[in-house]
Amino acid sequence: MSHIKQGIEQLEYYLSDWNLRKDHNLRKALNESKDGWLSLEIFIEFSRFSKVCSELDFGPLLKEISKSSEILDANTKKRSIRRKKKFLDLDRDTIDKRTVYVEGLLPPLDTATLIKKHFSTFSDKISFVNPYYDLDSGKFYGFAFIEFADEDSTKDFVDIFKREDLDYDSEGESPLHSKIVNNERIINSLKHIKSICQGLRVLPKIEWEKLKSEYIEYKEKSQREYLRTCGIKDGSIIKVHGISANIRIETILDNISEIVKPVYIEYCPGSISAHIIFDNFSDALAATELIKSQELLNKVFTQDKDKNTSLVDDPNKGNADVESHTLPLRAKVLKGKEETNYWEHVASNKDDFYHFCSFDKIVRFSQGKN
Repeated sequence: MSHIKQGIEQLEYYLSDWNLRKDHNLRKALNESKDGWLSLEIFIEFSRFSKVCSELDFGPLLKEISKSSEILDANTKKRSIRRKKKFLDLDRDTIDKRTVYVEGLLPPLDTATLIKKHFSTFSDKISFVNPYYDLDSGKFYGFAFIEFADEDSTKDFVDIFKREDLDYDSEGESPLHSKIVNNERIINSLKHIKSICQGLRVLPKIEWEKLKSEYIEYKEKSQREYLRTCGIKDGSIIKVHGISANIRIETILDNISEIVKPVYIEYCPGSISAHIIFDNFSDALAATELIKSQELLNKVFTQDKDKNTSLVDDPNKGNADVESHTLPLRAKVLKGKEETNYWEHVASNKDDFYHFCSFDKIVRFSQGKN
């Protein structure tokens, strides 16, 4: 592909619905422009465009856009371009319902132009193709998102590629399937694409998003299981923030132990925060609610105040001492990614992890799997 054609593809991407929905600066420039015309000088500042074209290419570039682009108009005198169709911003749910995820793509199906050309056999409602590349090397990742003009076209496209047997009897099938088996060109194109991309998979984007979320959740859970000490369960860690000389960690633990029993503690002397680990999520949640309560704060402050002679009693202040001498005491249960991050921290700072055996004594705990 010539660098002129590469430049045109990049410009078509910049002004595509797909990109304009997320590029707020370019969309603002488009809204403020006269009749949608944008100078090419705007795009020369974009790294991916400037890698393939320079200002010396503006003339040939604009001529080729006028000649061949189905998406852009060109003004050679003003060295400007604009979209042929007005940009229509849609909400994300609508866009996702009109989009499919395609993976297993191999050359020559590795550019937006060629992917659209081959897949247009199955639908004339393809609005946009967005293949994904490595930004540094330019290597194609082998997958793309294809957006359609409406939801019905999206569903039909997915249904076509769900068919494993291409030579089936159409009796009793949907009108779409009957159309497929009676169209030799569609059948041959489908067989050709599947012969090139034998691992091809087509999914609605909504289904792909769900699988992606499940994979990320499974990956993070596996990472936690690998890193954390045996016997510690999901959702059993709380982070306490607001520890000070007046609200000591030992006193907080003493008061928590009246409700639930802490198992482990990670605390660096002098720090304003600590991590406390319990037997299960229910205990962790109960401790969190207790720490959040003003009653515990007042109780802990009073106990530690008695041990701190630097504080002067003043019955007229009421709870003012709590506010003036302490940070806000906060607590939350670590879940999901937060807990994964915690175990990654423990793995790289093993000496900070302690076993809480009694409320009078903190004993070093050897972290790791048994």
